Amino acid sequence: MSAQRIRLGEPEKQMVSSKAANAYISFRSNGGGIGFQMERQLSLHKGRGWRMEWSYSRQSKERKIHSSYGDAKRGFVYGKLNHVWHVKADYGLTRVLNTKPYWGGISTAYYVYGGGALGVTWPAYVKRWYKDDQNMFRTVSEAYDPEVHTLSNIYDGDRYFKGISGPTLHPGLNLQGGLLFDFSNKDKNIMALSIGMSGELYAIPIEYMAGQKPEYCLLSIYINLHFGKRFYN
Repeated sequence: MSAQRIRLGEPEKQMVSSKAANAYISFRSNGGGIGFQMERQLSLHKGRGWRMEWSYSRQSKERKIHSSYGDAKRGFVYGKLNHVWHVKADYGLTRVLNTKPYWGGISTAYYVYGGGALGVTWPAYVKRWYKDDQNMFRTVSEAYDPEVHTLSNIYDGDRYFKGISGPTLHPGLNLQGGLLFDFSNKDKNIMALSIGMSGELYAIPIEYMAGQKPEYCLLSIYINLHFGKRFYN
């Protein structure tokens, strides 16, 4: 009986992408936003890159109400002083904890990003009713002022973007980190979910509501949905 020689091949190597790009939607504990991320792959388990993000925020105490006037349709948040946006530009790293097996599955990574933040605020407007000299009811649009506006004289809310032509800028810094779970069924695609926490520190405090202290530091938790591509040389 002759022995049969069996040649064993080398284990299949996993391809490493040169870079990856994705857009994401952010669901935050204090608002929401969108972002774009570009990352360069340094190795199978490590990447570095940048991201740009826009988001809005609000206080948990904000509640939209409607006045008792029949033709008032917009509604308003009583006590709201400002609308608040945030723009962030970050640089950071991603570290893969486990890659997907050849048959698919989920890869897991952690990431840390940090950089500059810019808060943008502008006044929230309401419509106040009053009686003119002829004893006729009129309305006037004004930036909300707790010394002037009450539930009895607010007729309705006004346009969201009214007053944006004179914004207040709040420069600052931000840091965020979390876990990323990629469950795409093709290596070239990115379909992932990330869960994390972010913190922002501003040089000029942000005012949300009348009767509340202006906030220098904002903390939030979030869930992001990512969709994108990996590119191979």
